[in-house]
Amino acid sequence: MQSLTEHMIPVMMLGLGYPNEKAKANAWHYKRKPIEDFVFELN
Repeated sequence: MQSLTEHMIPVMMLGLGYPNEKAKANAWHYKRKPIEDFVFELN
């Protein structure tokens, strides 16, 4: 496993693999935030 240097900042984590056969999505999985909450235009 590789370590991050001091100037590296993780911005995303992506889970990969296969779910357990009995796994169900959490209730929050289907909730969406409005795009305005995290996207903005730079002028």
